[in-house]
Amino acid sequence: MNYQVGLNNLFEILMGIMPPKNDNKGSIMYNPKFLLINLEKVEGSFKKVPELSIPVYLMDVKHIIAMTGKYIPVYDQNKRLIYSYEEFLEYSKRVSGFLTIPTGAYVFSDKLDFPGIEKYLDLYDQNETRNSKDNQIVSNAVKEVLDNANSNLFSLFKSKRLVDYRLVNTGSTSRNTNLPGPGSDYDFVLKFSYKDEKEKEKKISYMIKMFIEKFHLNRNQVIVMPFRLRMFGVVIPNYPEPIDIDLSFVGANQEYFSTDESAKERLTVMRMQDEVSYRKVIANIQFAKEFLKKANAYKAYRSDPKQGGLSGIGVENWIMLNGGSFIDAAESFVSVAFTPKGELRPFIDFEKEYSVMDCGKGHVEVARGNFPFRNFVICHMRGNGYEKMAYALRRELESIRNENRAR
Repeated sequence: MNYQVGLNNLFEILMGIMPPKNDNKGSIMYNPKFLLINLEKVEGSFKKVPELSIPVYLMDVKHIIAMTGKYIPVYDQNKRLIYSYEEFLEYSKRVSGFLTIPTGAYVFSDKLDFPGIEKYLDLYDQNETRNSKDNQIVSNAVKEVLDNANSNLFSLFKSKRLVDYRLVNTGSTSRNTNLPGPGSDYDFVLKFSYKDEKEKEKKISYMIKMFIEKFHLNRNQVIVMPFRLRMFGVVIPNYPEPIDIDLSFVGANQEYFSTDESAKERLTVMRMQDEVSYRKVIANIQFAKEFLKKANAYKAYRSDPKQGGLSGIGVENWIMLNGGSFIDAAESFVSVAFTPKGELRPFIDFEKEYSVMDCGKGHVEVARGNFPFRNFVICHMRGNGYEKMAYALRRELESIRNENRAR
């Protein structure tokens, strides 16, 4: 039997987690043996940049199928094959290395070594020890605020407890992929229970008020956005310097394999397979982060419009999707960014061909009901960051080649 389904639940349907149900707004005809996509229905679904609709939609579909570990052919409305088995095998290499989803052992690149990663390898143990200690200090400080909120009888709510919550450290310090030394920021997701949307908004407002009061923050130290609180220069007892804390608020009534869980699990699988190669992947990630920070093309445009980069978690996924290798990742980026004549292609053309996909679901995307598997190129990057990143990577690759020749 055929069903008309949408993209948001396609992974669960293909994995057998959710039975297919007809969705009149969906563009995919699901059959256990194949998928058929009406590209005419997809076209124009990107309101701001409609030219991206079809290529980005297809990249999403191909990525989801690869994550299921099982090939299923995809046809367009004219019954033309638009996802071959050979292409599936290429996508599958990019999503290897999980236990939760059946994608097989992680496939390490043979280009993990190059001049410049030695210092990160030397500092791995020191960084891991520091992160373990500091994460506990910061987590306890955040939990103290939440526990104080819970201990108060608050007139807005019927129950004595303000909120039942689970605090999840989603930042790079929890994965040891942060740059060693001072200057780390901390990202948390607060998964909390609520009865309705009105109650949720009141609870979030109250918790934000408690954080501002507890940490003695002024207006310049706080940015409040939907589902999110960003705090800058927070002073925490027993922590050596002021830090930035990013806190997202989501409902706790839904379980899913999240962005941070997927990154941690993948790194764990790497470590189980090969400790030496795993440490080299961490070094490649750290090298890439420091390199892109120096190029001023690191932070996502929402955090810093002047940078318009992949962001920290975007860079981590970029490296892991390319066998853990900065060189492979850079070469893949540059090969699409520049024409055979060496001219930089327009960003919109790059977006149609190059993706850095999330292998877990974004907490905020799930909370908002959006497509949960982010493409960090589309969601985080902008033309200015793309241009800086492309030229910087091309120069760095040439520098690495020259250093290797000199050895």
